[in-house]
Amino acid sequence: MPRDTYNRVADNIAAIAAHIEATRAITRYGVASVAEMFAGFLALPSPEHERPWREILELHREPHVSLAMVEEHYRRLARERHPDQGGSDAMMAELNRARMAARAELQQ
Repeated sequence: MPRDTYNRVADNIAAIAAHIEATRAITRYGVASVAEMFAGFLALPSPEHERPWREILELHREPHVSLAMVEEHYRRLARERHPDQGGSDAMMAELNRARMAARAELQQ
């Protein structure tokens, strides 16, 4: 359950604790059973099938990538992949996730 979203161990532990409490609340208030909740988790796409952000942003051949390069490639690809321009919601969502992952990695 740990997430790469958090840079500090304490934040990661707090997120896990909040998740456990939310899971308990589902059963406590009779909204759903734990089995139903986990069935929903199984329906989510597996993160192992996600392509690396460098590949999505077409920067996988660049030895050194800057935030400016990420933004430039993002804008160009967004013009192609946006649903209003012939792309799809899924393509744009993948592009947005790649941009966020790139920013997180490059701003460390």
